[in-house]
Amino acid sequence: LNDAETIAKIRALKPRAVFVASTGMLRRPLLEACACPVVNYHSGINPAYRGINGGYFALANGEPEHFGVTLHLVDLGVDTGPILATNCIPVAANDNIQTYMTLMAAKSQDLVVDTMRRVLNGEATPLPPSTLPSNQYYAPTLGEYLANGLKHRVW
Repeated sequence: LNDAETIAKIRALKPRAVFVASTGMLRRPLLEACACPVVNYHSGINPAYRGINGGYFALANGEPEHFGVTLHLVDLGVDTGPILATNCIPVAANDNIQTYMTLMAAKSQDLVVDTMRRVLNGEATPLPPSTLPSNQYYAPTLGEYLANGLKHRVW
């Protein structure tokens, strides 16, 4: 997304808003080329579960109430932009690291549509700053995955 060709296409399109999901870090030249709100769909509740596999780590940390998604404006940090909406999602006993992302997406479709409608209409305002601690997570190692599965029954 950060290459010159993409930046040129975005400048030519002049979008009113950009929606991204499951991307790498967006760099300053790309964000400046957008010249509009850039909204990220994040699989985790920010700021407590920034980075990768936020829902998985919420469960592994014994915080199922923080299993869900965040829609936020993109800035230069890792999932640190102002939060527009969140959706906490209940997890079934048979869900696992292979189903978490699909579950989140399926249960957040209406939230995404509503949030992007508000963004396009100029009606989206960030939520008040969260009181949750800010933590960044990375993909679990095999050892972490096995330990969380055996100790916490989070697979």
